[in-house]
Amino acid sequence: MKPKHWDSAARYRRTERRRSTAMFIIGTLFTITGVFIWFTDSLWLGLTSIVFGLAVVLGGVLSWSQAHGSDGSLKVAVIGCLLFVVLSALMIIGAVVSPEDFDGQRGPLYAVIAGSLGLAFFGPGLIVLIVKLVQRSRADQTRPGKAGGDEIL
Repeated sequence: MKPKHWDSAARYRRTERRRSTAMFIIGTLFTITGVFIWFTDSLWLGLTSIVFGLAVVLGGVLSWSQAHGSDGSLKVAVIGCLLFVVLSALMIIGAVVSPEDFDGQRGPLYAVIAGSLGLAFFGPGLIVLIVKLVQRSRADQTRPGKAGGDEIL
């Protein structure tokens, strides 16, 4: 008979796999839509959608890797955070360069506000993740058996 915590761990992994699969599908749809918008209507709005879609796809990959305990999850988090920083910058640039793309219910001011909030959140987050990644790689280099980049098989 299995211990009770094994069932909850398996349930958690299944939930994370479903969630990460949904994120992957949604991110892919945003990316495809962004490519379509780029070629048919607006470069800036299309780029914003493409970068958002790629960041969501990477978020799904990160969720999947964390559910399986992968060591590469920190690297994926850095790349995803970098994509959100680029997305935020594109929102600001797009609202300034091509404000007519954001006309409608909300104007370009909302894109500038959203981009600024994204930069305020993901910018420092990116720095923290990079510092953490550098510290981890330095710690890995000083571990016994890792001297000179030699791997123990």
